[in-house]
Amino acid sequence: MATHVTRWFVLILLAAASSIWAGPPQEAPEVPPYTISLNVDLVLLDVSVVDHGGKFVADLEAENFKIYEDGRPEAIAYFLKKDVPVTVGLAIDNSGSMRGKRAGIVAAAMSFVEASNPHDEMFVVHFNEQVRFGLSSPELFTNNPIQVRGALLRMISDGQTALYDAVSQAMEHFGKGKHNRKALLVVSDGGDNASHHQLKETLQLVQSSHVVVYTISLYDPFNRDQKPGVLRRLSKTSGGESFFPKELEQVGPICHSIATDIRNQYLLAYRSSNSKRDGAFRQVRVLLDVPARKNLVVRTREGYFAPSDSDTAGRASVKKETPGEP
Repeated sequence: MATHVTRWFVLILLAAASSIWAGPPQEAPEVPPYTISLNVDLVLLDVSVVDHGGKFVADLEAENFKIYEDGRPEAIAYFLKKDVPVTVGLAIDNSGSMRGKRAGIVAAAMSFVEASNPHDEMFVVHFNEQVRFGLSSPELFTNNPIQVRGALLRMISDGQTALYDAVSQAMEHFGKGKHNRKALLVVSDGGDNASHHQLKETLQLVQSSHVVVYTISLYDPFNRDQKPGVLRRLSKTSGGESFFPKELEQVGPICHSIATDIRNQYLLAYRSSNSKRDGAFRQVRVLLDVPARKNLVVRTREGYFAPSDSDTAGRASVKKETPGEP
């Protein structure tokens, strides 16, 4: 996953909490976080690696990755392999074509929530011909599973489908989140017959963001508007995955797998050797250098938009906060 960063951002690395006993067992207090603040021009990539059996590979180091931008090798400036909190959006199709599947979709989405990092902040987007956010105002995000479930249940399946509008509004909402890493899960059949946004515009918004998009296409043989290829394009351009279950019962395990994928990603960052501030799209490839292990598959976003002259840059700083330090 890549984006051009020219403003302050924070990566929260959760430290392990120690257990405290005072009579009955009590919940361990949260330890102050390890905070890294950067104000530099960086390209960020969230990278997933799996073996030939689809098992996540979580023991690689920075030297195992090679980054290329428009065919030019780039030096890795930052590398992280740790399960850190992310900002997550759940975009749920509630058009008439999804009627009858709603209970199964809610159950599957909750399996995603249960498998996610408990410190993730989440929001829900419902869409038919209109787009509505599921959390009650003024809540923008929550890490409370009960609130997420309530948000998922707050819509009735009816009407047409504004998929592109929903994804576009979700991209805007991510800007209000506190975590730098971001992921969007879309459950739909890929059809769109009510959006004001076009597919090309929506894809550009995804490419301009730092959001990995995962899509689940629910096939309906009676829906002439469904376009599963659209969901595949949204995922591929962002470095996510698309899934096409044949049965509704398969959606739950898929959601669990997506949550696991998010928690097992590597974060890589580099400073582009191309100093032009022309706003052009730049292609990015990540290759693996692991001679002893073959058939590994790497997945990340296809590229990013370069900065323009209106962007600003600054310097980097690192701040560490640990218990007992002044």
